[in-house]
Amino acid sequence: MTLITAPPHYIELPHNPDAEKQFIAALLAAAFAGNNSPIKRYSETIKPTDFYKSGTQNFYIRILELEAQGRPVDEYLLVDSFRNDPHYQLYRDYADKLKPVTVGVATHFGKIILEYSLRRKAIQEIAGILEDVQNLSLPLEEVLTKNIHISEEIIEREVSACL
Repeated sequence: MTLITAPPHYIELPHNPDAEKQFIAALLAAAFAGNNSPIKRYSETIKPTDFYKSGTQNFYIRILELEAQGRPVDEYLLVDSFRNDPHYQLYRDYADKLKPVTVGVATHFGKIILEYSLRRKAIQEIAGILEDVQNLSLPLEEVLTKNIHISEEIIEREVSACL
């Protein structure tokens, strides 16, 4: 799976690290209460690539893997699953900064994550269009036609993302 990070440009793409942390915390809270259904439900809508930082993406991937294996999903097992990772201490620090939240906020923070993910994808697509136009590798009409699919994809994704 290819993880998306900021492109090698001079601007930082829009994201909300607090929403991403709160979403992870809400999933862990649900799992701690013995309810893994939010993990299953959100895994259909929110993909690891919707998270901006690779560390958060990896946390979410590991949550999905633990749930798929039928293993308990809790903060301690989650962090321990990174024990052989060279960035283990960073994952421990990340988990320590998770604030306790209620399960109900997962929908709110999930929508924020998706909104920022869509913004980043739109910006990346626009940057690609501008680069094609600047390079004049294709006639303007062909560049625009080639890149119209992004709006359809974003609309389709946004509609299906209604939690």
